[in-house]
Amino acid sequence: MLDLLRKYRVYYTIATILVVLGFISLLWFPKGGAVLWFDTHSSEGMDTFFLLITQIGEILGAIIVLLVLVFFGDKKFRVIFPISVVLMLFISQGLKHFVYEDEHRPSYTYKSLHYIDGLERHANNSFPSGHTTAAFSYLTLIALAFKKKYVQVLAPVIAALVGISRVYLGQHYLHDVVVGAVLGIVLATLVTHLYSSYLNKKKGI
Repeated sequence: MLDLLRKYRVYYTIATILVVLGFISLLWFPKGGAVLWFDTHSSEGMDTFFLLITQIGEILGAIIVLLVLVFFGDKKFRVIFPISVVLMLFISQGLKHFVYEDEHRPSYTYKSLHYIDGLERHANNSFPSGHTTAAFSYLTLIALAFKKKYVQVLAPVIAALVGISRVYLGQHYLHDVVVGAVLGIVLATLVTHLYSSYLNKKKGI
């Protein structure tokens, strides 16, 4: 595991900084404070941007990442990706629907959030953010599949933008997003480490 963290230290350093900033922001903003701040600083351009970027945490993002890994990544990621996705969905959706099923979303609490054309806001199952968990899981795998420095830098930044989109769109509280980010990073890293270790043992390395 430490070898993995060292080999991809650029990605993990930036991802860790972003998560730490998220936790610090939790101390700064009261619950719902970040949602209300974004709502008062919204614009049509930002509405459009975050509606697009949030789709990375949906099925569209999964398909794009899968295709990139299949055609350009190491063959092992053809196994790592589906395992990561299944595990990510099992844990994040399990928490949302069975452990924290009574956690209401910002749109339930704040009825005056500005209208965004094309957005269907949900009222329940807020914790954790499934989109953020998915985005960090997908983009951690992209970072681990391609060691180029620009990928290591862009991957955590794009994943963080997905998390921010969930707050901006009034779909999640900040703490939903921060925990989702941690889950996505840890799960993708763990699956990659375990499967890579399995392959190495199989090869006698």
